[in-house]
Amino acid sequence: MERVRDFLKGRFTPDLIGREINYDGDKILGEWEKLRRSALREGASEYEVEITETRINSALNRFLGSSKEGESEGGKFAFLIQPRDWEESNFGDIGDYLPALKYVEPQEKYEFFLGLPPFEVVPYRLDGQRFGSVICVPLSVDVLAQIEKRGGNSTSRMRKVAEYALPIIGQAVRFARDRLGVKYLGLGEMMAKMTGYGKEIEKEFEGVEITTGHAGTTWLIEQTLLRAAELGGIDLRSQSVGIIGCGSIGTAAAVRLAEGNVNSFVLFDLNPSSVSRLKGQLEGLGKSVEIADSAGGVCGETKIIISAVSSISPVLKRNNIRPGTIIVDDSQPPTVLREEAEAAGGVVVWPLAKMPERIRREGNYNFGPNGVLPGSAWGCEMEITTLAFLKRMHSNRVNHRVEPDEVDLIGRLAREAGFTVDGRLQSFGRIVDANTWEKIRRENS
Repeated sequence: MERVRDFLKGRFTPDLIGREINYDGDKILGEWEKLRRSALREGASEYEVEITETRINSALNRFLGSSKEGESEGGKFAFLIQPRDWEESNFGDIGDYLPALKYVEPQEKYEFFLGLPPFEVVPYRLDGQRFGSVICVPLSVDVLAQIEKRGGNSTSRMRKVAEYALPIIGQAVRFARDRLGVKYLGLGEMMAKMTGYGKEIEKEFEGVEITTGHAGTTWLIEQTLLRAAELGGIDLRSQSVGIIGCGSIGTAAAVRLAEGNVNSFVLFDLNPSSVSRLKGQLEGLGKSVEIADSAGGVCGETKIIISAVSSISPVLKRNNIRPGTIIVDDSQPPTVLREEAEAAGGVVVWPLAKMPERIRREGNYNFGPNGVLPGSAWGCEMEITTLAFLKRMHSNRVNHRVEPDEVDLIGRLAREAGFTVDGRLQSFGRIVDANTWEKIRRENS
């Protein structure tokens, strides 16, 4: 708890990824008792308090209890996540998991939640048997945003974010390996970028193998964009595709599209060298490239955009978006909120897969009220699940900047495992309906 409070007050000194954090179970339970009384006063039901307390006790027992040597409690793999929603007082998906925290003051809630050890949210089931785990890494986008506001350039701010986050990610990896017996790990959210595509994890934790999810994500971005363009009346042969975020995923997606029918691109990234590198690759393929001076500038040049950024707050607002614009958004927090895009006459879609019938998250867990529809899966989730299912982790994991040929391979393997592109184009837990697509088509006709 003191570590979290010191960070929030600006006194934080970073640990290294492999250094252990000492969690005091009795102290955490003492803090919970105060919050429990507060939650009940503020209207929490006995059930909400009971389920929250049960899950806190389970988290502490599994993390701090004695491990069973040689026994795997977690299945074949673990998918590491952090709470998804930006500026959500109930932490989005984790607010559902620990519902009594919805009734507690935000600052107290932050301190308590960020002081918890990593914990399993739900298991995956394959044909009804335990297959893997969704593990929560107690990080909050809102707290990471406090680092970004402390000044310095983008690189130095991201380094500070990583310095705070890495020790906590390290604890999640140790929990998966030593407590659950899992050595195959997939990274969600910003964790790939903060860990050198997982190489820092593999270097520190013997026997652990990481896949970033970037190949599966890129494949779904490409497939989703093709479908969205068709529904929205956009001819990709004559319309530029905007790329906001020219990192590993944005670059691979652009190159894949350039190898297809897309002839021109508009690029933006805060890192000029990333833009320059991708510009050179695309021009080498004979494509036309423009560079925008901002994310909003991309919207001024095209109506179909891929966003794959690691900003810790939305980078587009309503006034940036023209009617008829389609944004395929893989950024979490989102590049733009759905209501902002729709108020401007645009639409946001997320690149998602449909899970095989044989594989399910227990309890129909869908990453919170603003998460995915039942049966949908993120690209990073699809990648680790596919490689674990086909036993191809060692030979086909992606722990580096993803290459276009790896995107094609992971796409083929995912189909072999039973995944398909989710035809229910959606974002924020809702399908984009036929009326919305009709409006988009009219604007683009």
